[in-house]
Amino acid sequence: MPHYCQKAIVLSAIPYSESSLICKLYTEEFGLKSYIVRSAKKKGSKTPTQHFQSLNIIEFEAYNNSQSKLEGIKSSSLISENISISFSIIKNSLTFFIAEIINLSLKEHNPNKELFDFLYAQIIKLKNSNDVDLAEFHLNFMLLFADLLGLSPMNNYSNENPFFNPIAGKFTNNKDIQSFNIEQSLMLHRLMQNYKANSSCRICNNKIQRNILLDGLIVFYTIHITNNQTIKSHKILSTIL
Repeated sequence: MPHYCQKAIVLSAIPYSESSLICKLYTEEFGLKSYIVRSAKKKGSKTPTQHFQSLNIIEFEAYNNSQSKLEGIKSSSLISENISISFSIIKNSLTFFIAEIINLSLKEHNPNKELFDFLYAQIIKLKNSNDVDLAEFHLNFMLLFADLLGLSPMNNYSNENPFFNPIAGKFTNNKDIQSFNIEQSLMLHRLMQNYKANSSCRICNNKIQRNILLDGLIVFYTIHITNNQTIKSHKILSTIL
């Protein structure tokens, strides 16, 4: 049976039978794709379970089987293992959150090299950063990711348009029930300025401000990106960052 080799980012893996997994990968050349990983839980497996933890970057060999809905992975190796993430509650929580955001947001199965490279770089950055430098990682990720998906909010903030409306995806002069408040809107504006300028300056002064901004971005994502699917992992994240 013909086979091919491919790089991928692991998004999720669920048990299938006693020893196998069904995994969802974002591959470099095929985009979003699911595979079956047989015998992953068996001793000496060429595709061990630990390779398929969320946001691991792997290289794998798969069978090219046009007759099956799920191609099987023959072997796998780790390009980037998230060892440091396992020992950090902050990195571990960010990993679950980022993986959930990607899982809920990606719909297209077509390849996107720019998006793959972005996710690859963000995972490496998360792994190599110190915990103290990650306070706003998730906020910046959400804006950058939305931008690459072509669904970024419009940064038209001004004195005349000080309220961000998540439904319209832009700042307006009307304060209605859906709009962000003045503080939340201003922080979003500054965060968008920051990432456009590639600045590492922090926007939020404390956890309360970060959570206010996170809550607002989740509302925006739910409306425009995740198709009303609920993001859940931020509840843990908001308690530790």
